Amino acid sequence: MKKLFLTTILAALALTNIQAQLLYRISGKGLTKPSYIIGTHHLAKVAFIDDIKGAKTALTDAEQVYGELAWDDITSATGMQKMQAAMMLPQGQTLKTILTTEQYQKLDQYLIKTMSVGLSHPQVGAQMLGLKPAALTTQLTLLTYLQHHMGEFDPNNTFDQYFQMTAKKNNEFCGGLETLDEQMKVLFDKPMNRQVDELMCLIDNSDYYAMNMEELTKAFYAQDLGKLQQVSDEKIGGSCDPTAAEEAALIYDRNAAWVKKMPAIMAEKSTFFAVGALHLPGDKGVLHLLKKAGYTVEPYTGNEAPIVAAAGPVANNQNVKAAKKRVEEIYADVFGVYNKVNETQDMNLFSSRSFEQDYCSQVWNNTVAAVLAKNENFFDADYWVMGQDWDNVGIKDVKVSKVSDTVCTATLNLINFGASHPVSLTLVYERGNWFIDNFVDGQGGLNWKENMLNELK
Repeated sequence: MKKLFLTTILAALALTNIQAQLLYRISGKGLTKPSYIIGTHHLAKVAFIDDIKGAKTALTDAEQVYGELAWDDITSATGMQKMQAAMMLPQGQTLKTILTTEQYQKLDQYLIKTMSVGLSHPQVGAQMLGLKPAALTTQLTLLTYLQHHMGEFDPNNTFDQYFQMTAKKNNEFCGGLETLDEQMKVLFDKPMNRQVDELMCLIDNSDYYAMNMEELTKAFYAQDLGKLQQVSDEKIGGSCDPTAAEEAALIYDRNAAWVKKMPAIMAEKSTFFAVGALHLPGDKGVLHLLKKAGYTVEPYTGNEAPIVAAAGPVANNQNVKAAKKRVEEIYADVFGVYNKVNETQDMNLFSSRSFEQDYCSQVWNNTVAAVLAKNENFFDADYWVMGQDWDNVGIKDVKVSKVSDTVCTATLNLINFGASHPVSLTLVYERGNWFIDNFVDGQGGLNWKENMLNELK
């Protein structure tokens, strides 16, 4: 069942097929090394990681870890303050002022039943009366879970945290697919009447929700994805079920946003992604979206044969010459169009061409797409001409050096408005030819790829 408050706290319980599988390997589409993605249960016991075949192997193979959030952002003083602020009612409001008398009494009786103390208790009142209903729903759901799983959940050593903590011990980078502000908005910025509805749903159907949570948890520990699918698809009826818009905000919109960021992240380093398993399955799930983007996504248990990147040409002197010729041909074509546009003032000439698809690497194009999805105004200059305008543009003095069998660097002087401007390029061999993978402004020091990756962090 996809009851909204339950999936919020357990956004972890879903599947992709009838296999018992939570871990997947991502490869292809120009990746030199595979990446991995695991579906998590945010309240699962850490020891369960030992039961997920291949998890520790994949974590060791990967060079960095990304979660939904960077754990440091959550645990920092600033992060804690943000979370607290997001969970609290506006100044001057309390649960007593936003709930009806009947709703308030119902909440009080529920607390007495589950905690043996009600809102009249000074400590309970101080801790709960200022919370938003959505935040209280989350806390009460957590309390229900803990009552059935005493000793399993350690807030200082969680299932999701394990992956980032392991990476940190290995001096590896840890990042987040979204910001804390973005996640807090999804969880706690719903209309107040909707938050109240969800709180009352929990109270009115507490036995059912507790049973449902147990079924989901048992299915997760059994890695029985078929059972998870069955349970998550149940409906209770009425306002306790999420609307299509609420499901999109909680799951599908975030999936799409993450998949736009993942190509650039994976291209930079082999990455281990750990996200709630509810984000993985279905036509709008992360796994399908990655496949749709051209990647190979397959179950991983640690016993599969390693993926070897396709070999490029032997970068001998002849092939370095071929890379140099390729650079000259690329710029001759690109700048031929630029100069024609300058002569005719016909900007439509650009729309008939796609220089990036023709001449830039797949990684470069994926990174550009991810940046534009986040900030459509990011490119305030043109990396082809290293500026905002051009006149009689061209290049000279192209030099190419070998880095590896599939990577070369090039330097050249860009001629624009009669002045010479040094530029450096990174070239990668893919799709049977050399493609530009980065542009660096040798005069201003602007590294375009580095700037894009910083924008995506």
